[in-house]
Amino acid sequence: MKTLNTNGEFKIGKLTVSNAKMSDVSLKLDGKNGVVKLKSVTANLYQGKYAGNVTINASGKLPRLTINTSLKEVQAEPLLNDVTGDAKCAVREILARL
Repeated sequence: MKTLNTNGEFKIGKLTVSNAKMSDVSLKLDGKNGVVKLKSVTANLYQGKYAGNVTINASGKLPRLTINTSLKEVQAEPLLNDVTGDAKCAVREILARL
């Protein structure tokens, strides 16, 4: 990855990741000298919107991951049902860790 030099723009109509369903996914990719940046990442999901930037820096001894993200008006219950299979159980698990 340290020698990766690339850039591009991606638009994906529909995407499923870990059973989470998204649409109208868009992002810009810039990779140079071991640093990969996913910029202007946007998606529609569960009646809301995702926006963010992700940086993977593998130029040093240990890779670093930086995520700046925003979720607006995302319906949590259907998202958790799709990802975990049981939204209520997932919420209990999250609350138990607080």
